[in-house]
Amino acid sequence: MGSSSDIITVDLTPSTPDTQTSTYPI
Repeated sequence: MGSSSDIITVDLTPSTPDTQTSTYPI
């Protein structure tokens, strides 16, 4: 179950910094 929480945390982390957003062009 701990792994599931880790995935959610990582998903929110890249959304905050603009650097990560640039990596994923829309």
